[in-house]
Amino acid sequence: MIYDSKSENNILTKILEQSYDSASFLFDISKGANVILKESGQIFIANSIFFKMFELEFNVFQKDLFLKDLFEDNENETLEKFLKNRISDPYNSPKTSIFQTILESGKSMIVILTAIRIPGTNNILVSATEPKKPLEDILEAPENNAYKSGFKKTFSKYLDDEDESRDYAFEKEDSKNYPVKRNDLRNYQLEILNEILISANSSFTLNRMLDNVLDIISTHLGFEINYIYLKNSDGKTANIISAFGAPHFFIESQKNLDVRSWPYNLIFYAGQAKYIENLPDVTISRHDLNILENLGALSYAAIPLISDNTVIGALYTAKAYEGTFTSFEKETLEIIGKEISNIILRGMLQDKLEKECIEARQCFGLILDDINDLNENLMRSVESIKDPKKSLNELAKLMSKDIHENRLIINNLKIIREIGDSSNIQLKKVILDESIRKIIPRYPTIKIKYTDSLYCVYSDEYLPEVFANLINFMLDLGTDSSDIIIEAEAVSDSVILSVESTGPGLSDEEKLLLFSDFDEENIHLDAKSLGLYTAFILLKHYNGRITVADRVAGNRGKGLSFKIGLIRYYDES
Repeated sequence: MIYDSKSENNILTKILEQSYDSASFLFDISKGANVILKESGQIFIANSIFFKMFELEFNVFQKDLFLKDLFEDNENETLEKFLKNRISDPYNSPKTSIFQTILESGKSMIVILTAIRIPGTNNILVSATEPKKPLEDILEAPENNAYKSGFKKTFSKYLDDEDESRDYAFEKEDSKNYPVKRNDLRNYQLEILNEILISANSSFTLNRMLDNVLDIISTHLGFEINYIYLKNSDGKTANIISAFGAPHFFIESQKNLDVRSWPYNLIFYAGQAKYIENLPDVTISRHDLNILENLGALSYAAIPLISDNTVIGALYTAKAYEGTFTSFEKETLEIIGKEISNIILRGMLQDKLEKECIEARQCFGLILDDINDLNENLMRSVESIKDPKKSLNELAKLMSKDIHENRLIINNLKIIREIGDSSNIQLKKVILDESIRKIIPRYPTIKIKYTDSLYCVYSDEYLPEVFANLINFMLDLGTDSSDIIIEAEAVSDSVILSVESTGPGLSDEEKLLLFSDFDEENIHLDAKSLGLYTAFILLKHYNGRITVADRVAGNRGKGLSFKIGLIRYYDES
C-alpha cells in the first residue's frame, strides 16, 4: 500500500494526543484495553487498561515489545495471520478473533481481540476484552450468576462488592414478578418459544415475522419497547427492520447504525449481550444515557443474534418503568435471541429466493415482449428491402438500431443471470481508466470527456457495463448531440465518480423514484429500465452506491448527474 509518511505521522500524532484527552473516543470513552501496533506487530502505544489486563509494567517499552510476545507460542502463527489480514483487508472492517495467554501470575486467560487498520496508515488498532460466559454454560448452571453483569469489566466501571446485592435483588425480583417455581419458569420459556415458532411458520414475510416476535416479547415479558437491527451485506452497517413501542423520532435517528464503532462492535462483532441497568454506584455512560432518555426507559438490553457463528443482527428491548432485568428475563432474552436468529436467517433466504423468482419472471417477460417486438421490427425491415421505394441506407440504419437494442437486452440479462449467484462475484483489482476507456469506442458519435485518474477499485470485468448503461439511459432522455462528462476523485477509502450529461434531465419526482423501485418486491422491468437496474445491482454487489441529481442544481434542462461510490484498491507497489 502507498502512504505518505508525513500524513501517517500526522494521524498517529493526533491519536497520541487523544490518549490524554478525557473525551477521546479511542482511549477513554471505550474504557477498553486498547493498543496501536506497527505493521510488524510491534506495540506502538497502549493505554493503562491494556497494561493492567496483561499484568505488564510500563517499563516494558524500554525494549521492543510485540503483541505476539504476550501470547502462547502455538498462537503466534494464527495471530500474525490475523494482523496481516487487517492490513490487506480491502473493506477495512473490524474483525474479531479469540486467543489464549498465560499471565505472569500463572492465570490462563481467553482474550477476544478486535482489530482494524487505522485509515491513512499501516498501523493497527486492537481492542482486547475477555469473553462472556457461553449461553450453553449459563443454561446448564443457572445458579452461576457471573453472566448477569452484562458489560465486561474492561469496558465499564464495576464494583466487585455489587455482586452479592445484585444477585439478591434478582432473586427477589424473580419471586415477585413470576410467582412460580424455577422449573415452572423453564416451562414458561418453552411456552414463549413455541408461540414464536408458531408465529414464524404462519408469517409470509420476514418483516411480518419479526413484528410478531416483538409483539410476543412485549406481551409475555412486559417489555414496553422492542426493536431489531439486521446487518447489511457490507458488514459495516445495520438497519432497524422492525420496531414495537419505540418513539418515531428515535427510529428515524437510529435506523442506520455503524456497527464498527464503540460500543456497537461489542454486540455486532464480539457477540456479547449488553444490559444497561439503574443500579446503585454503577455509572452509566453518556451514550447509554442518551439512549435511555430518547426511549423514555429506565433500562435496556441488547442481545446479539448469532446464526452459524456469525452475528446477523441484534435484538434491543427496554423497560419504561423498571431499572433492572431479572435473571429469568436475561436468560429468556438470550434463548429467544438464539432461536430467532435461525428464524431470521430462514426468512432472509426466503426473501432472497422470492426476489430471484421475481427477477426471473421479469427477465422472461422481457424476452417474450421486448425481444419479440425487436425481432418483429427486424422482420419488417427485411421485408422492406423488396420495396424499391425504400432507401437501403435508411433500412440498414433501422436494422442496425434494432440489432443493437437486442444485443443490449441480451447482454444485461446475461449479467443479471451471472450475478444472481453471489458465488460468481469475485471482487478484484480493476484499473478504473481501462474500464472507462473500454466503453468510449461504443459511442463514435458522442463526445465523452474523461481524464485518466490512475485509480484502482474493487469490482470485476462487468464494471464497464455500469458506465455504458448509465450513458445509454442519459442518451435516451435527449438527443445524440449530448456530451458525456466522466470525472473521478479519491475521497478517503473510496473513489467517487460523476457521470454527467449536457442534455435534458429529470424532474425532482422522477429523480426521487429512479432507484427506489429496484428494492421493492414487485419491480417492473422493461427495455428502458433494464440497463439502469443492471447498473444498480452491479454497484450493490461491489458494495458501492449511486445517487442522481441535476448537473446544474435546480435546472433540469442542463443535464443529469450520477454520483457513483466505489471502494478504492490500494496498490501495494
